[in-house]
Amino acid sequence: RWTTFEAQQRYSRGVRFSVWQMLARPIAAFGLRYVKQQGYRDGVRGLFVSGYWAMYLFIVYLKLWEIDHPLREIDT
Repeated sequence: RWTTFEAQQRYSRGVRFSVWQMLARPIAAFGLRYVKQQGYRDGVRGLFVSGYWAMYLFIVYLKLWEIDHPLREIDT
C-alpha cells in the first residue's frame, strides 16, 4: 500500500520511471543508511533496515514503471 502511494505521489510531482534511477536510488539509499547514518553500528538490524529501505525504493520505481506502462487487455 505505501509503495503504491509513494509511486503515485512521485508520479504526480513529475517523477517518471528510469532504469538508471531504479538501480541507482536503492543502492544510494542503502549506502546512506548503512554507511553515512552508521547503520552498521546496529549490526544485523542495521543491515536489514538498510536493505529493506533499498528494496522499498526499488518497488516504488517498479510501480512508477507500472503507472507509465499500464497493462492492455488482450482480445481473444
